[in-house]
Amino acid sequence: MSRRVQMLIGAGLAALLLWLFLRGTDLAEIGAELRRADYRWVLVATLLTLFANVQRAWRWRYLLMPIKTVGVGSLTSAIFIGWAFTALLPGRLGEVVRPVLIGRREDISKTAAFATVVLERLFDLLTVLSHELGHVLGHADLDPHAVGLEERRCHRSNAAVSRQQAEGATQHAEDECLEEDQAEHVRGPGAERA
Repeated sequence: MSRRVQMLIGAGLAALLLWLFLRGTDLAEIGAELRRADYRWVLVATLLTLFANVQRAWRWRYLLMPIKTVGVGSLTSAIFIGWAFTALLPGRLGEVVRPVLIGRREDISKTAAFATVVLERLFDLLTVLSHELGHVLGHADLDPHAVGLEERRCHRSNAAVSRQQAEGATQHAEDECLEEDQAEHVRGPGAERA
């Protein structure tokens, strides 16, 4: 298939997806929101995304080095193409497309390239798990068991206060009854209360 046909298919697919995405929306409202946007933040987000993906390409380059030295530009391009496939197709297929694309471009084993993607994901998982473990170990007050104990202590303390208040109210009522009994005793039975 010629390059021109590939470009036409890509443009047609992009137009179809854009139509599907925008159908039923108020284009005037979209235009108003785009005019109201602060494009400095869009620029910052774009630069941070580009930086993160170049950094990811460098990491992938180091994982591929025992197989073959691959340029960061080629790897970054494969990462963005993988993102496009992930966005368009279900099941995160971009993670499969990426190593296949590098395998074809750089003439390396697609299986070996895919193994580096799996290894990259394992590193990501270990990073997240170690971060969470450090967070849990560094913050004992967030331990659910310790929180449960503290809540039970608090409930016991609240119950003790409630009990003391109830005992105080009971004592107060008993004192009032005693005072009335004493007053009745002094006045005599059958005398009217004041």
